[in-house]
Amino acid sequence: ENSVGILATAGDRIEVVITPTTDIGRIIAELPKVRIGGASDMLRGIQTAQLALKHRQNKNQKQRIIAFVGSPISASDKELETLGKNLKKNNVSLDLVSFGEVDENTGKLQKLHAAVN
Repeated sequence: ENSVGILATAGDRIEVVITPTTDIGRIIAELPKVRIGGASDMLRGIQTAQLALKHRQNKNQKQRIIAFVGSPISASDKELETLGKNLKKNNVSLDLVSFGEVDENTGKLQKLHAAVN
């Protein structure tokens, strides 16, 4: 039994499109509402996802965040390392999928991934 939630990190603010749910129909219905555009704030997006995971219904499920990164990361290396250590402390797994700005983001994503593991 898996629960899936979707966040949109681009634009003015982080938007929780779908709170964690097991309803596949609701997920498919809400996907077209996700808008592409604006600057992405990955740091706040992952922090918001972590907060949504804390308030999940089934506390027996493992916590996992899958981040699709296609924009340049504006956060500093130090902020990303602190985020990674916080995720590790709270037992949250992080999967990163990088596309688009791969060359620019590689170093920062590697530091974040190293801090989580």
